[in-house]
Amino acid sequence: MNLNEEIKKIRQIINSSILIKESSKVKILTDKIGFTENFAKDLYHICGTFSVIMGNKIIDWATIALKKPDSSTPEKLTVVKYLNDVGLTRPWKEKLQEIIDFVRVGLNGNFSSLKNDSFDEMITKAQKWHESLGGGTAKINYVETHPILLDFRDKNGLGFYWANLETNDSREECERMGHCGRTASGNIIYSLREVIKIPGSKYSINKSHLSASISKGGTLFQLKGPTNSKPKDVYQKFITPLFYALNDTEDENDFLIQDFGTEYASDRDFKLQDLPNDTLINLYKNRPELFESRRLQRLLNKLGVIDTPKINFNIKIELDPSKIDDYVTGGWIVSRPRKNKEGKTVGRTVDIFETILSGDIWDIYDGYNDNNRWSDILDYYIDNNNEKLIWEKVKILSEKNDIEITNDMNLEDSIKLVDDNWDIRNVLTSSSSDAEMDSYYNHLYKTLKDALSEYGEITKMDDTGVDIEVNVEPFLNAIGDNELEDDVLERCNDDISCVFAELVYDGTIDKPKFDIDDRWTPDIDDNYFNSMVKDRLSEF
Repeated sequence: MNLNEEIKKIRQIINSSILIKESSKVKILTDKIGFTENFAKDLYHICGTFSVIMGNKIIDWATIALKKPDSSTPEKLTVVKYLNDVGLTRPWKEKLQEIIDFVRVGLNGNFSSLKNDSFDEMITKAQKWHESLGGGTAKINYVETHPILLDFRDKNGLGFYWANLETNDSREECERMGHCGRTASGNIIYSLREVIKIPGSKYSINKSHLSASISKGGTLFQLKGPTNSKPKDVYQKFITPLFYALNDTEDENDFLIQDFGTEYASDRDFKLQDLPNDTLINLYKNRPELFESRRLQRLLNKLGVIDTPKINFNIKIELDPSKIDDYVTGGWIVSRPRKNKEGKTVGRTVDIFETILSGDIWDIYDGYNDNNRWSDILDYYIDNNNEKLIWEKVKILSEKNDIEITNDMNLEDSIKLVDDNWDIRNVLTSSSSDAEMDSYYNHLYKTLKDALSEYGEITKMDDTGVDIEVNVEPFLNAIGDNELEDDVLERCNDDISCVFAELVYDGTIDKPKFDIDDRWTPDIDDNYFNSMVKDRLSEF
């Protein structure tokens, strides 16, 4: 076996080992912690061997964030499900990358000093470390050993060039640029460097001005200046050619950069909209596929180059009863899981909103129960038909028990005389209590409906859930920041249902409040009350 074959075999073994390690970590994240496979792979892609530790740190952070005032700490399964539903969003990825860069470069891979820190504490330390890196260094009489991607140097070898550093982790770039010199696995760092002749000397210096992180699949993740600063406009003439650079293939359309992503501090990255208008328009004509983002589409529309597509902002959201709490504030827990005689956990957590939609409010109704109030009920609520029916029952009881009812006796006195078992009187009080509870239920239902109606027209609201027709555009416009508006539309790929969910979950939308009027008193519906009285009397 020759040397090249030996090297090839060693590389295969290393790659196999990496795949096994990834599979092992992803399996732990999915099987033991409960993350979805996509969430676990995204986490491993950024954090590698630290993915399990960071996964648990995220759960701890989310547990605190999801805890509502005056409620118990959410269970781990609930938190994990929430994280799986939301996914590893861009802000999370950036924060994770920032921490992992700090661990791998600033702490030389030693995580022990952070193991007791919260996620927020780790972020604070990582940010301080990034800020402490400072300016960077230049190399004297440096001989470039990396492949040259684009060369702008003159015949004397002076000027700018882009170098392919062939790695995602460059200590050299870290020293030169005052940043971590690292990007996610699968990405390559490219460095814009300049050779400058020292006047009156035989020496030259070699400086790095920009660092770009580009994946093997063609995604530009980062393009920043020293200490992760925003690239200066003076370097735009060297940045623009990057979008015309090709990979080393025979395909004339195999561009080095094919789309855009984000890693750390994306607000300081170069953006296409930073280019002068004429350069931007020319690039669009040659590479229109780079301009699919909403903010670029909006800019091109502003420049008169294109018409932006119309978006239908009208959606229908279907809320499960257990999810109402995500869209309305002011709720509370009605029942929780409990242990039965055998020690097994039975039941589940049910809140007031799910209880209202179920129609069963016995457990929460605290009505006025006084059996002696039956006479008032008789005076105020009984209609003529039921009064006649009660007289019939009184006569039956009087004959059965051989009790004489005289003509001068009123209905109340007659009931007192013959109704020893409180059959008639219980019908009156129980019917009144049910009518009051019905009034209370209607009040709760209307209060919840009024709150949810702030989102739009409710087309269904019953024990199966709530359907609401929502026009998302006003909520999106209320952000008041076109950049943020475009950002959320991009993250959701113009899926307006996704946009609305994000606006709700991240708190951009002020959620309506379920606010019960403390002055409320039951208003008995006469027809409902008399209907129940009639039914119960007929059971005699």
